[in-house]
Amino acid sequence: PYDTSDAVFRIAEGVAMVEPKGGESFGIGKPCYIKWTPSARPKNVRVEIMRDGGPWKPLDPANPVIANTGHIWWNVTGPAARQCYVRVSDAKDGAPSDQTKKPFAIVPSITVTYPNGGEDLEAGAWVNLTWWTGGDVPKVNVDITRDDGQTWKRIAGNIVNDGDHRWQVTSPGSGNCLIRVGDTDRDPWDASDGKFAIVRIRPTGTGQMETDLPPEDANPLAWPQTGGWDMP
Repeated sequence: PYDTSDAVFRIAEGVAMVEPKGGESFGIGKPCYIKWTPSARPKNVRVEIMRDGGPWKPLDPANPVIANTGHIWWNVTGPAARQCYVRVSDAKDGAPSDQTKKPFAIVPSITVTYPNGGEDLEAGAWVNLTWWTGGDVPKVNVDITRDDGQTWKRIAGNIVNDGDHRWQVTSPGSGNCLIRVGDTDRDPWDASDGKFAIVRIRPTGTGQMETDLPPEDANPLAWPQTGGWDMP
């Protein structure tokens, strides 16, 4: 004997979230990689986010429907939230769909923009230290290291975060300098991507100029490799 199904059925193809996995913290304004396992169906999808139990909203309101490529790079937007989920679903009827199983966080961020590596700053000259902030960081501390991050010295503390600080470059010189800008409550923070130099320029008596890089100075602000402000 044999039997067949009483009616036709469909084997559905779906999507499965891969990244974020949950537990991550993504800074506002920073790139975030979102990945899911695509299939022949659906052709187009919606990628949405839910923050702290609120409604689902498109990651990109200007492009709520995108091709089902299986991945996108998202420039993280605010507001900050501790319990975030991403969902990918069929753009036509919402099914199939899948979402991150565990929450991730969206947090404020800071990005140092100048000096950011490779510059030569003359001792005594005035420069604008600049950085970019994503999210709400009302006040910041600005520090300098002359020994590639082993020790740090305060340039300005608890200043209004307007993304800019006018600084008269101080001696001694060094080729291993970095600038660090961080929230007064420790996080977020960022430092120059690469080392810059502080030089003292002096005349040689021959119409030429030469630079002088004296030994670096000792510094009371320690910066542990694990992050965070370690004040003396």
